[in-house]
Amino acid sequence: MTYDPRGQGRSDNRTPDGTRGGNANPDVFVTNQVDAIDFFRSTPEDPYQHNDRRRPDDDAAGVADVNPFWDRLDRDRIGIVGHSLGATGVSVVQGIEWPARAKGAANPVDAAVAWDNLSAPGSELAGRSVEPRVPTMGQSADYFAGVPKTRPPEPDARTAGFAGWREAGVPTYQLNVRGGTHFEWSRIPTFPTTSWEAWGNDLAEQFMVAWLDYWLKTDAELRAAADDAGPAGGPRGRSTVEERLTDLEHWCERLSFYYRSARYLPPAERRDDWPAGESPRHWYVSEDLRGDC
Repeated sequence: MTYDPRGQGRSDNRTPDGTRGGNANPDVFVTNQVDAIDFFRSTPEDPYQHNDRRRPDDDAAGVADVNPFWDRLDRDRIGIVGHSLGATGVSVVQGIEWPARAKGAANPVDAAVAWDNLSAPGSELAGRSVEPRVPTMGQSADYFAGVPKTRPPEPDARTAGFAGWREAGVPTYQLNVRGGTHFEWSRIPTFPTTSWEAWGNDLAEQFMVAWLDYWLKTDAELRAAADDAGPAGGPRGRSTVEERLTDLEHWCERLSFYYRSARYLPPAERRDDWPAGESPRHWYVSEDLRGDC
């Protein structure tokens, strides 16, 4: 499911002050993400409760009380992905105490990907702090809009979020696209990005899909998918999902040489052990993936 948190198009029909139209309030990248997840998980027995607060004239908007695809979804395995301020929202939402569906309800998010970029622990949005809780991947790039650099940047400037997740003992991954811009993940006509060619977007897709497969699919599902083709032409089985996250031979040249990419990942057989304090002695750990290629 995709959604637009700014009150544009067919998304939320009112801004926080009750007026209609565009909404530049960044807090909605947290609050509306919670709403979107709640709607995604709604069923006839457990409808979308936020509609209880709608105004009398809101019926014209054609709101639904239940996700129409509720009977086709697994609501117990949730991954979230966001770009730009959406990435900040993802960084926050994965770790918050769940504020909406029911009193005492647990946060349902199991894995996350933040496209430019994973926020550092302690940073805030919508009055909520970033707290590492679930395996989360950050993706970033060399530039914002392609303006050349006049001097080499700090190599670890893109890994503050990664460092916080690792310090908390939570699996994490950071990829930085060589020559890429902020628009690798949202291709806007005329905006500069390597993804108009087969470069940054392929890298982002390969590792995002592998990351979500790794943390959301069961061993049986991954074994059953062993012969399926992945987004870059490779298989998607249990062992090969691990290989897609650890064998970077095909991707090294696409990693930034300005900013370090990094990895803190348990092997497949220890995927479920890390919350219990599993030692990272046998993990895939690298603070410079390009340098280790």
